[in-house]
Amino acid sequence: MADLTNLKTTVQGGVIVASVTAPKVSDFEAPGLRTDLAKLAVDNRGRLILDISQVLMLTSAGLGMLTAVRQACVGAKGSLVITGASKDILEMLRITNLHKLLTLKPTIAEALEVFK
Repeated sequence: MADLTNLKTTVQGGVIVASVTAPKVSDFEAPGLRTDLAKLAVDNRGRLILDISQVLMLTSAGLGMLTAVRQACVGAKGSLVITGASKDILEMLRITNLHKLLTLKPTIAEALEVFK
């Protein structure tokens, strides 16, 4: 797969695994990531794993990007699974109640199980 801005992509078990390579997702990074990830979702029937293990900081723009990508996956009759979230990001997702909307798994292997 091609590497996109702030993303490295692979295919595992027929599922796109997109790894965010930027240490933060803010107003600068979020729009490009949202566009690239939504296209990947549509191109792969909504089957997308997003690895955010390299992300240290996620702003409100990053949270908006996650919900927009989730919506693109659902619209394509699939689902988004987020993996590798740090303790700080998991806490932010809990505080904002996004943990109830997003599917979170600690590892890519566990995320792949969602698609079996």
